[in-house]
Amino acid sequence: MIYLITSGEEGSRNRRTASAKFFKEPGTLSDQARGKAFRDAVFLKKKGARIGQLWHAPELNAKQTADIYAREFGTGEVYKKTFLRPEGSVEKCLAKLEGAGDVAIVADRSLVVKISEALKSAAPNDIMMI
Repeated sequence: MIYLITSGEEGSRNRRTASAKFFKEPGTLSDQARGKAFRDAVFLKKKGARIGQLWHAPELNAKQTADIYAREFGTGEVYKKTFLRPEGSVEKCLAKLEGAGDVAIVADRSLVVKISEALKSAAPNDIMMI
């Protein structure tokens, strides 16, 4: 099974405000996005999902989302994959997925949609997009 997970929510990253004394690193997940990732991970686990490996894009919000899933699923196999950048190669990703087993991919929504569309024709019942 392949789980396609978007990294955070669109526009939900923490932003600088005039009144803030301390700022989070650019690209960090907001509390709202962290909560959503945790709830989604719990939902998947309750549904019996199995994740053998977690692949994430190099961006910080993708890593933070992958870490939440890794904690919930108890998997130690978390890998940063440079081909999962938003402008990354879908073909390279598909080639790497050959024989990979149960994999969760955490990336930008645009790339997740492209991967999903490419996989639908190959194995429509083995994909879950979150």
